[in-house]
Amino acid sequence: MKEFYVPVLIIVPEKSTIDEKEGSFGLILRKWDVSIFDLATLATNHKLHISYELMGIFLRQCNMEFVISAFSLEELQSKAKILKAALYINGLSPFIYPYASSHSLNEYAGINSRDSELLRDKLPEGLRGGLISKDVTVEVWPFELTLQTILGRNQSISNALFSKAATDAETWEIMIRQFPVLSTVQNALVTAPMIQDIGQSLLHIWTAIESVFPKVNQEVSFRLALYLSQLSKHEKGRYEYFNYIKKAYGVRSKVAHGGTPNITIDDWMNAWNLLLDLCLSILHRRRLPEEDDLLREMLS
Repeated sequence: MKEFYVPVLIIVPEKSTIDEKEGSFGLILRKWDVSIFDLATLATNHKLHISYELMGIFLRQCNMEFVISAFSLEELQSKAKILKAALYINGLSPFIYPYASSHSLNEYAGINSRDSELLRDKLPEGLRGGLISKDVTVEVWPFELTLQTILGRNQSISNALFSKAATDAETWEIMIRQFPVLSTVQNALVTAPMIQDIGQSLLHIWTAIESVFPKVNQEVSFRLALYLSQLSKHEKGRYEYFNYIKKAYGVRSKVAHGGTPNITIDDWMNAWNLLLDLCLSILHRRRLPEEDDLLREMLS
């Protein structure tokens, strides 16, 4: 099993946050700047599958990175999505994984000067003992090559939030194997914020919500609201939440039929929060109940 490092854009660690490891996942604070000369050295002497200029643009918005243990690049991508979904479910704002690398950005920071005996001593003391090109090869793979995402309210992360999300990610991974439809839900959760047309993004969210209830093909608005309000343990009263869902589904229907050209970010947030509530409720139950299970709960 290898450790891969994934820079995290937009999110800001709280002041008391420290590096930590929780199972397959770790959080590492950014300690050093990576100069354009460091990145050019990576492009010349290492193995980049992304332009070093683009890496420099991404790193302007990077305050931290995640370290993820995986056997392959494919498993890394899967685990990175699961961790992102778990962080969203726990209230973190959408963010971007621009690329993954074989080494931490704190390790390749200063590599241009360390490769030169003349420049090495001019580095800050903490950078003088890092990676040297003749000893290692840094490899970088592209992930989410975008700088655009729909932002939520909470753009700061703490150790408590990260630990809870890392634990939930392990549970979610097991549940996906038991209930494959949750893979569809997860994919919508991680990709919807990066669809810049908020109408299409909203429809993407609702497709994931509806996939959880495959038997609902009549009285869709009523039955979805009924099942979701029973599934979720929401702070709103159940009847109030039922009407909230019906209203949100009404917006979805108008968008699907071309009747709402002026959809707002609040409309999108309503759908997004419903998807988060759905995922959180499934995590709390540790299973995905079927429609008949929810109906039996209501009548028992």
